[in-house]
Amino acid sequence: MIFTLSVSAQSKKALKAYENAKRAIQQDDFNLALSELDKAIDSSPEYVDAYVLIGDIQLTKNEPGLASDAYLDAVNNGGGQFLNYKLGIAQIKSLQYAEAEISFLSYLDYGKVRPETKKRVMHFIKNCKFGKVALQDPVPFDPKSVGEGVNTLDYQYHPAISIDGKLLVYTQLDNLNGRDDENFYYAVKEDGQWGAGRKMEGSINSRYNEGVQSLTANGNYMFYTICERNDSKGSCDIYVAKYLGEGLWSQGRNLGDSINTRNWESQPSLSPDGNTLFFVRGSNMQDKNTDLFYSERDENGKWSRAKKLPETINTPYREMSPFIHFDNSTLYFASQGHPGMGDADLFVSRKDENGEWGKPENLGYPINTPFEEFGLVVSADGKSAFYASDRIVDETRTRNIYEFELPEDKRAKTVAWLKGKVTDKETGKPINGSVEIVNLETGLPWISARANSSGMFFTVLPANTDYALNIEQEGYMFYSANVSLGDESFEKAFEQRVKLSPVKSGSKLVLNNIFFETDSYKLLNKSETELKTLFTFLEANPQVKIRVDGHTDNQGSDSYNAMLSKNRANSVKAYLQKNGIDSKRLTTKGFGASQPIASNDTEEGKQLNRRTEVTIL
Repeated sequence: MIFTLSVSAQSKKALKAYENAKRAIQQDDFNLALSELDKAIDSSPEYVDAYVLIGDIQLTKNEPGLASDAYLDAVNNGGGQFLNYKLGIAQIKSLQYAEAEISFLSYLDYGKVRPETKKRVMHFIKNCKFGKVALQDPVPFDPKSVGEGVNTLDYQYHPAISIDGKLLVYTQLDNLNGRDDENFYYAVKEDGQWGAGRKMEGSINSRYNEGVQSLTANGNYMFYTICERNDSKGSCDIYVAKYLGEGLWSQGRNLGDSINTRNWESQPSLSPDGNTLFFVRGSNMQDKNTDLFYSERDENGKWSRAKKLPETINTPYREMSPFIHFDNSTLYFASQGHPGMGDADLFVSRKDENGEWGKPENLGYPINTPFEEFGLVVSADGKSAFYASDRIVDETRTRNIYEFELPEDKRAKTVAWLKGKVTDKETGKPINGSVEIVNLETGLPWISARANSSGMFFTVLPANTDYALNIEQEGYMFYSANVSLGDESFEKAFEQRVKLSPVKSGSKLVLNNIFFETDSYKLLNKSETELKTLFTFLEANPQVKIRVDGHTDNQGSDSYNAMLSKNRANSVKAYLQKNGIDSKRLTTKGFGASQPIASNDTEEGKQLNRRTEVTIL
């Protein structure tokens, strides 16, 4: 911080005060240093070194306005054009973007600018141009501290939120016997308020630094960073721990060579389907060019070799703290490289239908400031965001966790979630069947996975979409359900108790995702998913012969309903024949309205009665 600029003679009194200020800085007594520097300037008003040192101290104290005043005094007193670099930085931090742009342009005229420094200054100028516009068009922003139970005099950062919005997990920097130690804490929301933060129990916290965690959507696992543990590949690696129940977590397991290297890996974020892990990699924590990477998990649970996200996301500067939302298509992250307010800003990028990430959008001012914002996570409803910021609360607090409502155009999709259990209909024993959920509009799978050994499965579903849920297991009839979502929020959970019937004569299955045009036997395109599943089942069970049964509600005459239901069953048969199923294995029957499974007095009941079934012969 301290160097000599002045060439003019200073009074002995000024020189003595300046030396006193340097000694005060070495003792971290900035107030005394400022007092001594004021004495130096009173004695020698053109003392450039004193002005510069005042500016440096004020920047350290997060007083950029006072710092820019001091640097400007230094420039005006003959300190030289190169001081415009310091002046420009202070002006950016005090939101003086137009003035900062002029200062940086003046610095470039200095004539002794290194190419690397020139590149950095040109980037600052881009930020100035962005900042000028952003100040004129602020976004709605009303941040609230998550409360004194969480935010203490220590540092709190990198929050993670559970899908139901009731559990907050975060990293806290503790000081143990003079040594900094990062640990995990959590808080529970009750009656709309966050309770007191508690240190996590079990083996998750250790003598090493733990931090920057990502919870799986079902809350059973946590991916996180540990630094300098005996089994680490580099300085910091990514690990996974399992929730053991009753507040306890297992010891973390290193994710291995596909993800962890000799470099610094940190800040993981797991996709809601559990199949993609996003994280940060750099040569070390202080690397000025950290990038976002991702790794994909195959059906055997093996992680692929990590790859960089495209240049749409990554820049020659720092990218940090990725968060993939529960909708699996909205990525929030922090960056110093995309045009912003001056330091690390928060951005959002959205994945298109081809799986390509779109151009990042700055979340805007005053969500972003000239200071560092990072560690953003967004709740399942897409509205509420949590992040850490070094906004000044008072002189003792410089990094706490805040909650705020995102602007509408920066929100992720609202999601609901689906959980269930698969069992044998006759024995009640759990079945770890394959679970597939398909978007009925696009025909694209949302998730393909298996239930666990207890038969349990869990997934998150973006709202405003209709899904087909199909569950299969060798030797059993497949299960079909329709999950139709409106604008459900994270408060909406769907539970499925799935009982699979063994493949044998007499077994029946309702095809809940077969759809026809109104008063017609013409199949709708969104029936394709279910028809393919039925075809696959018959192909895998060549000994099975089936009857396709059509049913209607009680609208219309008995003869009309019998004919309509028969024709609808024949449409399903025709699809199967066309795709290669022997017609000898297929028969059809139209029952009309003669076998209702619900009351025809309501629209919901009528919809249930309008169904297509399969009976094994």
